[in-house]
Amino acid sequence: MKKILVISIMLAISSHGIFAQETEEKAEAAPAASEGSSEKTMAVNVNLGGLGTGSYTVNFEKLLGGAHGIVAEGYFSGSSDGDTTSTAYGGALHYRWHFSNVMQSSGFMGIFGRYLVGNGTGKWDNSLTNQKEEFTLDYSMLWIGANFGKRWKISDSGLNAVFRIGYGYPVMYDSTTTPSNPTVDDIMDLFTGIVAYIGGVDLEVSVGYAF
Repeated sequence: MKKILVISIMLAISSHGIFAQETEEKAEAAPAASEGSSEKTMAVNVNLGGLGTGSYTVNFEKLLGGAHGIVAEGYFSGSSDGDTTSTAYGGALHYRWHFSNVMQSSGFMGIFGRYLVGNGTGKWDNSLTNQKEEFTLDYSMLWIGANFGKRWKISDSGLNAVFRIGYGYPVMYDSTTTPSNPTVDDIMDLFTGIVAYIGGVDLEVSVGYAF
């Protein structure tokens, strides 16, 4: 009888220990699951760099598999100054590898492709007629490059800031002037080439919201 009583007490103690351990493990797992479910996987950011000059850039990032970010970016600019006007728009597609396997507070590096089209009007001095003649410039450019940067979490609600820098090589650029004029064509071809190589700089200083 005593043996049965001792065995019963031991089984009760053992069962209580197992139950307590399972309860503790579930309690520890619950916050982890909750924390993982609240991790941000999407973000919309506005680039502050060109707002004062009439340039607007907005991007959207989607995080896949914890470390792989796909970014779609749109760009528009417009300006007018005396005899010249200019309008440009384009888009870019980025791939980012996040070092910390999270979107917020993580450094990243990646590759991108960016395409831009634009047009403008201007005037040149015709020495033969001693008059200013108007022309139209249409151009397009394509860059492929690499960049790196970091996204900082400003608040738990999703407010964040991003800095990135990189460079894209101009694999294609082309320009056409109307009406065609050899002098203007040569100047605009040189101008377009300079802009294409300078425009390869990829810079983002943005704020946005992650969700």
